[in-house]
Amino acid sequence: MTLGRFLGDGVSQKYGAIKVITYGCAIALVSYFLILTSNLYISVFGFGLLGLGLSGIVPEIFRLAGRAKHIPSSVSISFVSGVGFLGFLLGPVIIGFISNMSNLIIAYLFLAVLIITALGLTYLKLSPNSQKA
Repeated sequence: MTLGRFLGDGVSQKYGAIKVITYGCAIALVSYFLILTSNLYISVFGFGLLGLGLSGIVPEIFRLAGRAKHIPSSVSISFVSGVGFLGFLLGPVIIGFISNMSNLIIAYLFLAVLIITALGLTYLKLSPNSQKA
């Protein structure tokens, strides 16, 4: 994750925020499936790859929030920060609840579904119809 944060600005300048978010989500999705393998070394590699994939997403979301049209940057960044803190507080509780009710594999599959949702939202941002606004 540290490597991704150090290199994130350069990658963002070269490819743009939306592509960093898209590829970060794709890397995270692959990582979750590596984590779910029964091989210790592949799972540990998956966790490292997960950190690399997710490391650039949050700074890019803050960057996009600061450049939002028709919304003051202080309001948009505060909103993104508040949602982030809410996820930071509720995320472990929800994952723990899911793994307690079923197992940890289902909890990681839930996280993979959330990444697929994020990829879908990013795709909607990239679709030609969304560029008209």
